[in-house]
Amino acid sequence: AAISETEIDYILGSVNAYFAEKTTREDVVWTFSGVRPLFDDMAAKTASAVTRDYAFDVDRGADDRAAPLLSIYGGKLTTYRKLAEHAMEKLAATFPSAGPAWTREASLPGGESGYARWPETVAALQARYGFLDAAVFDRMVGAYGEALVDVLGDAQSCEALGRDFGGGLYAREVDYLCAHEFARTADDILWRRTKLGLSFSDDERRSLTDYLAERRRDAA
Repeated sequence: AAISETEIDYILGSVNAYFAEKTTREDVVWTFSGVRPLFDDMAAKTASAVTRDYAFDVDRGADDRAAPLLSIYGGKLTTYRKLAEHAMEKLAATFPSAGPAWTREASLPGGESGYARWPETVAALQARYGFLDAAVFDRMVGAYGEALVDVLGDAQSCEALGRDFGGGLYAREVDYLCAHEFARTADDILWRRTKLGLSFSDDERRSLTDYLAERRRDAA
C-alpha cells in the first residue's frame, strides 16, 4: 500500500486552505499508507459514506469444545474499547468465569493520575529527570506519561541511559520498547513508536539497526 498522487494533492489542499504560507510537494519529507478494513456496504456511493461500524463473525467449528475463531470486520480507533467489550461478550460462553466490562473508566498506561493532576505529574517527572534536554523530556513524557519511570528507572544522568542513537533516543528507551512494546526493527521504533525517523540520518538508522541485531544475538 502506498499513498497516491491524488491523496497527496488532497492533503496539501486541506493544509493550504488554512495557512497563509503554502505547502508544496517539495515540503513532503515522508508518506505512509494503511489499509482500513471497512465493513462492506454495497449501498455506499463513496468511500467516505461506507459505515465505520463493525461486525463480528464467530466460528466455533464442528466441535463445541474447540476454541472459537472470532473475526472482526470494520471498526475504528476511537471505538476500540467498546469493540473490545463487544468482542468479549461474543466469547462469554467460552470464558464463563470472566468478569463484567471494566475498561470504560480505566486509564491508559501512563495516565493513571488523571487529567486534573497531569500538571503535577509532569512537574514531578521533570524534577526527577531534569538532566534530560527539554525537547527530549517533552517527547518522552508525551509518549509514556507516568510510565516514563518504567522507561528511565533510577537514571540520574544521560550517561546512565546508554548510547544516544540520535535525537535523544537512548539505549534504555530502545530496550524498553523491545521488552514491553513489541519493537523488533529500527522501523518499529523510528516510525511506529516514536516518529523519530523524521529526523534520523542514514548513519543513525544504521547504528540503531546494528544495535538491535546485537540484542538479538545476545538473546539467542
